[in-house]
Amino acid sequence: MVKYSRQPAVETKSAKTKVADLRAHFKNTYETARAVKGLKLKRAIKYLEDVLEHRDCIPYRRFTGHVGRTTQAKLHGVTQGRFPEKSVRYIIQLLKNLQANAEFIATEKAEGVKRAEKVAPRLTKKQAAKQRLAIGK
Repeated sequence: MVKYSRQPAVETKSAKTKVADLRAHFKNTYETARAVKGLKLKRAIKYLEDVLEHRDCIPYRRFTGHVGRTTQAKLHGVTQGRFPEKSVRYIIQLLKNLQANAEFIATEKAEGVKRAEKVAPRLTKKQAAKQRLAIGK
């Protein structure tokens, strides 16, 4: 049984997905997840693909130390932003898994998720355990 840190209000109308211990920077993943929070699923995936192609950026609001300025951040009301490719790829993979889960629930249950494209992601971020480094072997 997988333990989720957040439970939806209605279990039968919700799709969930989870990933643990990502090999990506926590601060970048935090800001990436915060940027797509509240967006519809297709819009979130499109936005993250634009970030990968450097057409849009991930605005940095909390972890802003030593983060450079970029022009695309003005669209989000901040001056600092980045293009964290590794975190973006993980979040895209997570959202596509969420979309597949929503489509499965919609086909399995009549009262399930009516439209898979209407899913708005709510992401919870937790810092992964530190990996052991073998130095000097």
